[in-house]
Amino acid sequence: MTDTGAARQQAENWIDAGHLRAAADLLRKFVALNPDDFGAWCLLAETRLLQGRGKEALAAASVASRLDPRSERSLVLLAEAQLMAKEPARAAQTAQLMIDMHRVSARALDIQGRAMLQTHRYPEAESIFRKAIAISSTDWWLWNDLGVAFLGQNRDVEAIDAFARSVQANPEIAGLRDNLFTASAAFVGAGGLLLWGVVIERVPDFASHLGSLPAYSMLYSSAAS
Repeated sequence: MTDTGAARQQAENWIDAGHLRAAADLLRKFVALNPDDFGAWCLLAETRLLQGRGKEALAAASVASRLDPRSERSLVLLAEAQLMAKEPARAAQTAQLMIDMHRVSARALDIQGRAMLQTHRYPEAESIFRKAIAISSTDWWLWNDLGVAFLGQNRDVEAIDAFARSVQANPEIAGLRDNLFTASAAFVGAGGLLLWGVVIERVPDFASHLGSLPAYSMLYSSAAS
């Protein structure tokens, strides 16, 4: 393996292990010496996104996009960085560029939908997420984002169903269960117990998840009795 390949592989290993600061430090030094290395700039953008550092992710993704303007990978990174940097209009434009250059993909539509969420255009976001789900109905993040769009319109029952579908698609992500829990809790003991049929059908072990949360264990017990 060349020194270039070894450096990128080391960065990828650190990213996989969660050592994001070490990966970012290595990649920053690497691109300073190899400013035309497209793959390294992409990795740096990915690392900065994982760190939640939107402006730095945007800077790295912008360089990657300039090096290869037609690359779908760099366009995805650029749009994600624009969203994180709170630039929803630019993110939506980049996602449209992805569609124009490549194809209508669930990923591009999801980015456009999340741009609508950032500007509180919930009905438009809902429409976009529905189109994305029609393309890829098993992607958990699409159902999760659709749930957020429903919540923005005060359509809580539909939000609960969407969040439940998200958990069903990927039960390993705790944050999805938290979304489902937050959307569901207000209905328990308040005339909304029929919603539990929806939740438990989608996520059979969801009751045990609620029971493990001390602040709501009494609430769940009274609902289940």
